[in-house]
Amino acid sequence: MDKYLRAYAEPEAALCAEFEALRGTGLDAVLAVPIYAERDADVAALLDSVEAACGASHRLLVILVINSRSDSPPEIETRNAALLDFLTARHGPLQGQPPLWLSKECSFGRLLLVVRTAATRPLPADQGVGLARKVGADAALALIRCGSVRRPFIHFTDADAVLPTDYFERIAKSAEGPDIPAAWTYPFVHVSSDPAEAERAMAYECRIRSYVHGLSRAGSPYAFHSVGSTMAIAADAYAAVRGVPKRTAAEDFYLLNKVAKVGCVARLTGAPIVLQGRVSTRVPFGTGMSLQALAKTGLAAARVYDPGAFALLGQVIEAMERLAQRRGRTLSQALGDDNASLRLLDSLAITEAIDRAAARAGSTADRLHHMHIAFDGFRSLKLVNALRARGYPDITLAELARRLDLGAGGGDPSTLSRALAADGG
Repeated sequence: MDKYLRAYAEPEAALCAEFEALRGTGLDAVLAVPIYAERDADVAALLDSVEAACGASHRLLVILVINSRSDSPPEIETRNAALLDFLTARHGPLQGQPPLWLSKECSFGRLLLVVRTAATRPLPADQGVGLARKVGADAALALIRCGSVRRPFIHFTDADAVLPTDYFERIAKSAEGPDIPAAWTYPFVHVSSDPAEAERAMAYECRIRSYVHGLSRAGSPYAFHSVGSTMAIAADAYAAVRGVPKRTAAEDFYLLNKVAKVGCVARLTGAPIVLQGRVSTRVPFGTGMSLQALAKTGLAAARVYDPGAFALLGQVIEAMERLAQRRGRTLSQALGDDNASLRLLDSLAITEAIDRAAARAGSTADRLHHMHIAFDGFRSLKLVNALRARGYPDITLAELARRLDLGAGGGDPSTLSRALAADGG
């Protein structure tokens, strides 16, 4: 942890550790949230849910990273400035100096604003939300390390989220046993006050759930959702993987993909985090852009992953288990030399990576672990995408409901999403 903070953390982490007003505050938990031109009402709803989740005996630190990029248009800066005024009126007076501002004691604990806008120092155009999450998480890590925050977990969410009332306690209970996960993901659901947009959000949910459902049935240890607003990471695991990737999108996918190699990613149960199913262009792909596309094409164009695309994935994982037991020396032998998919696996460099990992010394469990590091979530995604282009194109929601026999109302998005979630998706 010290090495990460010294060599890889963003400058705001050191500023937080040195912030006199944060020393000895006895805060229980910390939540980091990137804020990019968000509405006052959404941020207020998030903070209200934080208050409801903290209970009478807990004090929390919420870190809001209010940011813009070097290429952000003027209206983004205007909206960020308006939000700062709103937060100052709600939680002021604030103390500190750019880029850090700390609220007085409030109903849930303390609010820390990290301002990375044109007024201070905007984020580079090519880093965006990944860097914003990293700034917040690095600040959280520094405050955990210096003892200002007691629980060694970094919670992540977004401004469009409403947290369940037991949000913080759920991880505290999960971490009571001897085998503490490296990360956790919360259940989630998208909602909207617009019925048409709500249905599109459910169709998008079906798509991402169909992917995790396929991974789960294939036996992949990467069968978890990579949704940045629904994850929490143990502080030591976060430091071990060198923090959030500085990407304009999919930073949550790549972060959890790395974390899963150093420990278990646990999927929590219980009440979901409620997310706004809203059109957005904040990042180049993901929920907002998918909903924008569905608004143009219509719900009939919604597609999900074909379960058949995960069949080879399952065969590879079964072959890895045989290799770990020394039942064969190469993936080709473990799969069967006549397996028609070997050429595809070779073209994606999957065969070579698994063979190198299988040749390692150690126990059966060690060899299997290293093979799963080689055949990780990213390579699994590459394989599924290659299969989609080679005979397993995306299918309709109704077809998925029929193929999986989930009794999901003929492909009604809400019903199908709930059925997938209950069945591992």
